[in-house]
Amino acid sequence: MGTKSKGVEPAEGMRVDTTARRHLLLRAETVGLLMRHCVNVTVSAVALCEGRVYPHPAGRWLLIAVLCWSSYRLWTRSRAVVPTAVDLALTLAVCAGLPLLTSDPSFHLTNSAPQAIAGTAVISVAVSLPILISLPVCVAIATSYAYGTAGVIGWEQTGSVMAIYFFVVQWSVSALIRGMLLRVAAAVDRAREQREEAELITGVDRALMDFEREQLALLHDTAASTLLLVGQGGRLPAKRIAEQAGRDLQLLRRGAWHPTAGMADVVAPLREAARHMATSVQFVGSGHLWLDGGTVQAVVSAAREVMNNVDRHARAHCLIVEVTPNSVVFADDGVGFDADEPAAGHGIADSIHRRMERVGGSASITSAPRCGTCVELRWPGQHPIDSAEPSRRDPERLIERVRFRYAAALTGYAVLNLFVTVPYSVTHTDAPRFQVASAVVAGLCALSWIPILRGRPVIPAGIALGLLFGVVLCQPLIVETAQIGTQADWFQGGIGWCAVPLVLAMSLRRGVAVLVGLWVTGAVLELVRQPVVGAAVNVMLGTASILGIQLFALVFDGLMRDAAERVVAERDRHKRVVLDERIAQAVDEDYHRHYATLIENIVPLLEELTAGQVMTPELQRRARIESRRMRTLFDQSRSFAHPLMRRLRTAIDAAEGRGVEVTSDVVGDLASMDGAEIAQLSIPVEQALGFEMNSVHMVVNAAPCDLTLSVVCRGVRDAPSAEARLRACGVADVTTLDDTVWFIVENADR
Repeated sequence: MGTKSKGVEPAEGMRVDTTARRHLLLRAETVGLLMRHCVNVTVSAVALCEGRVYPHPAGRWLLIAVLCWSSYRLWTRSRAVVPTAVDLALTLAVCAGLPLLTSDPSFHLTNSAPQAIAGTAVISVAVSLPILISLPVCVAIATSYAYGTAGVIGWEQTGSVMAIYFFVVQWSVSALIRGMLLRVAAAVDRAREQREEAELITGVDRALMDFEREQLALLHDTAASTLLLVGQGGRLPAKRIAEQAGRDLQLLRRGAWHPTAGMADVVAPLREAARHMATSVQFVGSGHLWLDGGTVQAVVSAAREVMNNVDRHARAHCLIVEVTPNSVVFADDGVGFDADEPAAGHGIADSIHRRMERVGGSASITSAPRCGTCVELRWPGQHPIDSAEPSRRDPERLIERVRFRYAAALTGYAVLNLFVTVPYSVTHTDAPRFQVASAVVAGLCALSWIPILRGRPVIPAGIALGLLFGVVLCQPLIVETAQIGTQADWFQGGIGWCAVPLVLAMSLRRGVAVLVGLWVTGAVLELVRQPVVGAAVNVMLGTASILGIQLFALVFDGLMRDAAERVVAERDRHKRVVLDERIAQAVDEDYHRHYATLIENIVPLLEELTAGQVMTPELQRRARIESRRMRTLFDQSRSFAHPLMRRLRTAIDAAEGRGVEVTSDVVGDLASMDGAEIAQLSIPVEQALGFEMNSVHMVVNAAPCDLTLSVVCRGVRDAPSAEARLRACGVADVTTLDDTVWFIVENADR
């Protein structure tokens, strides 16, 4: 029906083109804010409760300011510019104010509150903000931290502080994660936009087909039957004809088809339709039954035709309507008919059977002469919308693609973390080979996530996690007691990150349990070997900064899944709105193009009949003319349901819009065709329908083995040019006589 040219243009129809990007960024900002301030609250509280003597009273007040401000930020969760700027200012103050917080020259070898605050800020800013903003912020934090460190240990020793270099690693990986997520989101948005535009076109085309079927069925159920009865001189009483014409007018003015959504009661409109019947009607069964709007519309429309047939043909005394959860049964005590004989006309096939089939239902008719008739309308069971498979709700696989990229980035961070932290333990412990072997095992376990998420594990997740637990148990037992909790004890910052990619495939609860179990195991061993307050403080600071960030990385995965589901829901709502707008516009155009004039001619006749006009020969003649016109339209409607004829319909509409008289006949049943076959037959005919001419007659001859289109164009303004254009389209059989051009197109592949 030429739906591509109808409705809203694609650019207007798809205004929301960054949905996935917007939702993922929102989640990233939320996680960054929560992670930063949860860590700040915890480490500042631990540092304040530690009981150490600060070199300057301002150090304690600085930590109190961080604790109070971060608590406020967790309460408000504002992402505004000013609060974010205050976050950065406090972070820089803590970094630059290191001399106010400690005078220990070896502070950088263990966990510390300033290092946790600075490192978390670098990660959260890199995840939340664009690179052009996060990179200068990272440089500012690293520079401030170096400045503060120099105030404690001197500039000559500052170059040996690993935390400063690790800030760069943290920023690089976090920025990479953000970049990959945005690239995936952009690709998904583009793919979804293309798919949804195609689905909108298909949806509009399908809706137009439904509209045409319902419009034709409505005309058949109302005006066509009434005017046929009048035109043939039916002997119904004038009052009965007036009532029937009045009901026809009411239904025609209400319209045949509207996009339906939500749930509706099917029983109330059935009772309303029964109120206009001459036959007595009795309802049994359910008093109310709520179904989706499309099903209700189909059932009620089919039921009207059943009731019309009872009134017009059955000569019944009573009609019993039984409503059940999955069907409506109409049983009358009329004269019945032979159900095995082919039905004439379109009523039973189009108005009853096909209506129910379009909503996935069915209709069955049982009857015999002098035994009454029973019609059962059945519909499919109602299914919740949310029962759709995840792959169907997210066809671009946004969740899967984002999680894959995210896990890859975390794996890279875990391996890079090993490269940064393990060399110190190799050069500063008595078991360098064991340290290297442990790091290799941990790295291989981290890399094993790829086949695990793909469903083909090379190293089962349980074995990989067991190996990581083994490293946690052995590594603290190898290093010297004095090195526990220092840079030589790399399991704190290394093993957990190697486990994160593995637990992404688990539920959030199980993943958290595994990470906490790894951390607690190592922490207990550290406290057993070094049962001092300093070790306990080091464990608590590490829990807040290292384990806390790992847990947030795990939670971030779940938040991304939630964001992807929100993307799907938002796009579904948007597509529904756009589809409704396009359908409404396309249906309105189609109505005015094909049915408005016809109904304008019918309505005055029905109004005269409703007013009880005397049945004059002139009135009967007009009724016969309009009845025949509708019958011709009904006969042609079947051919235009075929994809070939629907494609030609666009060109036919355009020709008729220029005043060209177009007639078409279909001989035989059109077989199914693919797109190439339809194009081969359509292109020459579409070219011909664009000629300046008076009329065109097209005959489609369908046979089991071939299909031929014979087209006669009369009153062509420039016949020689028209013939040349047809031959340029590959048409060999063209005949020109004066202003008449006749050509034949055959499907040579059949």
